[in-house]
Amino acid sequence: MNSKHDGDIAEAFTTALFLSKGYTVLQPVGDNQRYDLVVENGDGFRKIQVKSCSIKNGCVVAYTRSVHNSRTKTTCIVYNTNEIDAFALYCKDNGQLYYINAKDIADDNGDLPKTVSLRVHASKNNQTKNVKWAKDYIFE
Repeated sequence: MNSKHDGDIAEAFTTALFLSKGYTVLQPVGDNQRYDLVVENGDGFRKIQVKSCSIKNGCVVAYTRSVHNSRTKTTCIVYNTNEIDAFALYCKDNGQLYYINAKDIADDNGDLPKTVSLRVHASKNNQTKNVKWAKDYIFE
C-alpha cells in the first residue's frame, strides 16, 4: 500500500466512526483544503485533519505536516490552528482512532508540530513527565 491508500482508509474509518457517534460529517470536494473533514454534532463545526499513523518504539507516531512535491522541490508545511481544529489519527497497527485538539499542542503562534507521538507503553526508563499517553486521546 502507498501513503495515499493509507490516507483513504484513515478517512473512511474516521468518517464511519464519527457517523456511528451521531456526528454529521462533511467532506470538501477535491484535495485543496487544509482539512479533510468537517464534523458537527449540535455544538458547532470542527475542521478535522485526518492522518494515518503507526506504532514505533512504543509510541503512536503521526507525521502531522503537509508535503507538497513539485518538479523542482519538496516542501513541508505545518498546520496552524487557523486552518484546523483537530487531528484525527488512525493507527493502522491497532485499529484505534486518536483525537487531538489542535490548540492543545500548538505553539504560541498557533503552529502545530510536524510530528505527534502518543506513548502506548511505558518507556524503559519509566519516564512519565511531559508524556502524552495514547489512552488519553482515544476517540470515544
